Amino acid sequence: MKRKDTRDGYHYNSNCWQSHFKALPALKPELLEVLVGMVLGDAALAKQGSSSHVKFEQGYKQKAFVYHLFELFKDYCFAEQVAERPELRGDRIGQIKSYWFRTVAHQSFTELHTLFYENKVKFVNLAFF
Repeated sequence: MKRKDTRDGYHYNSNCWQSHFKALPALKPELLEVLVGMVLGDAALAKQGSSSHVKFEQGYKQKAFVYHLFELFKDYCFAEQVAERPELRGDRIGQIKSYWFRTVAHQSFTELHTLFYENKVKFVNLAFF
């Protein structure tokens, strides 16, 4: 069974992967536009040390949309695929509740975190627009 914290034979915290993450370029303008739109909606930015990462999650009916987002942001992800979250209550117990993935921490996400979050609360900074 493959470990979730290992990819291509290296642990997530290995020098190999950490060097790779640090060398990732800034987001292209078109990805930045997508990300701003998603943060205005359901995506969440979270601090991880001095950098931030993004979590994308949508309900089971938006599976294709989440897979599309993953294709756009996969260079900024450690996971090799979208994860499934099972339903734990209600009449859909055991079925897929949502699909999600998160990026690695990166300076581009940290810059957006600064614009959209204050004291861990998401807000819209009208000066940005």
